[in-house]
Amino acid sequence: NVDDQYLPASRRSQQQAIPNKEQRAAEREQEKMFDQLEGALREAASIREMSQSGALSDEQRRQRAGDAAVLLMNLMTQMGMDDEDDVDEDNESIVDEDKPD
Repeated sequence: NVDDQYLPASRRSQQQAIPNKEQRAAEREQEKMFDQLEGALREAASIREMSQSGALSDEQRRQRAGDAAVLLMNLMTQMGMDDEDDVDEDNESIVDEDKPD
């Protein structure tokens, strides 16, 4: 803001330190996503524990693990962690040195 340049430095830093509504909303959304991620990871740990103790049948374990995987994938997509935009280094073309070009 042009008017900010005429404020004392201490006043400018106070204004910059106060997040605007969009920043607060983005922070709340990010906290919500991290809470959901934490819940999904707790669910995965719970499934593992119940599976190891024999409390779940194989069918129940598969169903719950599948549901947890879908939830995690959806959360990762919301967080921008989907792998569609990432370059997979394992898929780089490999040149066979024994073959002539």
